[in-house]
Amino acid sequence: MSSSENATTYTYEDALKFAKSEAERILQIDRRAVRYVKYDASLKDYCEVTFEFGSSGRSPKTMQGILLNECESDVQFASTHTYEDAMKFAKFEAKRILQADHRAVRYVTYENIFEDYCQVIFEFDSSGRSSMTIKILALNEREGDESLTEQHISSVARGRPLLTAIRLYRLLHGVDLATAKQAVQIMIQQ
Repeated sequence: MSSSENATTYTYEDALKFAKSEAERILQIDRRAVRYVKYDASLKDYCEVTFEFGSSGRSPKTMQGILLNECESDVQFASTHTYEDAMKFAKFEAKRILQADHRAVRYVTYENIFEDYCQVIFEFDSSGRSSMTIKILALNEREGDESLTEQHISSVARGRPLLTAIRLYRLLHGVDLATAKQAVQIMIQQ
């Protein structure tokens, strides 16, 4: 993971404006911190943006690259959440809820980071907190309207990082990296 920090400091309201304009996934919004994921064209990948407000009420904008590769099908974020936080996420974005109790909250949503349907997982520890894990749904975990198609992969290949389309192609066809990369490059040319 790469990291960068801007020397300029921002208020909570400034951070909300940034989140509204560039966030693809909100991780945390409260008076202590604003965290979200955005696509960074210079990194050609996603990064986690963090504002942590101290007693001054100001924070620098810190960005840390997630740097997903073509083999990864999940990502875990460091910020932690309560059961109530997890349920707010689920109520806001869940297509379907798989589990919702004080041990875990699991649900399915379309996730922009992977350009596919994913399971969002919160598994609570003894303190009642959990990090957020996002995992691409396996083909056998999908309902009919969540199916992965060549047409979708082709669309992703034209509008997102090539690695995202390669990852999806590998999932759909169970092929090695070189085969998937070649197939996706052909899709782009058509």
